Amino acid sequence: MLPWKYVLVLCQFVLILQLLQEVGCNVFSNENAVFSLARTKDRLWCGLRDSRIGVWEWMDRAKEATQEEILEMTDGWVKEKDLIGNFGRVESLTPLPDLDRMLSGSSDGRLRVWSCDYLKCEKTIDCHTDSLTSICIWKSAGDVIVTGSLDGRIRLWSSDSLMPVNEVAKPTARTDGWDEVENYGIRSMAVLEQPYPIIAAGCLDGKIRIWNLDSLECERILDGHIRAVTCMCYSEGTLYSGSADSTVRAWNIESWDCEMVIEPENEIPEAVQSLNFIGERVFGMDSHDTSAMLIGTPGEIVVLAVPSFKEILRVSHGFQDSDKESDSDTHSFTYANPGISAILVEDISMRDRSTEGGRHIISGADDGLVRCFLFKDWTCDWSLHNS
Repeated sequence: MLPWKYVLVLCQFVLILQLLQEVGCNVFSNENAVFSLARTKDRLWCGLRDSRIGVWEWMDRAKEATQEEILEMTDGWVKEKDLIGNFGRVESLTPLPDLDRMLSGSSDGRLRVWSCDYLKCEKTIDCHTDSLTSICIWKSAGDVIVTGSLDGRIRLWSSDSLMPVNEVAKPTARTDGWDEVENYGIRSMAVLEQPYPIIAAGCLDGKIRIWNLDSLECERILDGHIRAVTCMCYSEGTLYSGSADSTVRAWNIESWDCEMVIEPENEIPEAVQSLNFIGERVFGMDSHDTSAMLIGTPGEIVVLAVPSFKEILRVSHGFQDSDKESDSDTHSFTYANPGISAILVEDISMRDRSTEGGRHIISGADDGLVRCFLFKDWTCDWSLHNS
């Protein structure tokens, strides 16, 4: 039997690993792990753990690419450049609406602005004192940049001058009973324009804080999750939050009541890392379902039909095993098992290929791979490796 002090050390080690997972750090992931994804025109941007931003360009073999580029291509994509300049892992990538500039946030707390034409850093802004985990755009206010950080602050920036516009103060004891100096850490954010401009901030303590962007006051605290709120997305009057407690909660934005706790049939392993929505019917749905939710976990993408929230598919990040047969009503595809840290739903025009264009699901994982899945049958169309 192990001495009690070794057991205590082991317990402390496990707790540290859980904390690192909640703030988005996997100590066992490789240096090429994908932490964030974004797309502008014919480019795909990958924010990596080793501080690089890998930029891939889609090229028409017949019209644009040289012979050397064709030899280096992966399914029509060529690695254009690795952008250097961030310090620490690239936590977030968000393009400005004009698609001329890309914003990146990293674990050094700085916001960097990149030219999409020249692939150069135009400006570095000291925003926060801890990891800059989330970047959103407040479109109705003139594309104001909103940044959130593990330091507990939310700051607003002009997209034209890149100067600070305002700062959202922390809640005081009057609003939620917290000590004003206590740091609750912001892990994820969403900007909602209706019924009025608000910021929903998912925090390390499992709470979601709702801020009125007009008054800059914290109006409400949503309780429910018991671990960090790692991701959020909005669809048709409902805010969805994913957490390290392995659940997704659905919040009505008028009453802010939790309408549903979503726990897929076979349970989600470990943390929910990313969320996205497909606003149309997809393969495998029942007739009364109209859209689908994509849940990225450390192992697979779980696809739920909406509004029934019936699980219709699980896909992860390796090579499909065509010999695997499904033994239930839920479709099953067998792949490798890396964590899915980012999911995009994009329209891609495959200009010189036999593959159909249209809607695709692009996912990034901690094995450094980016994969694209076809909407029509969920098979993997192509993959890129950020080496």
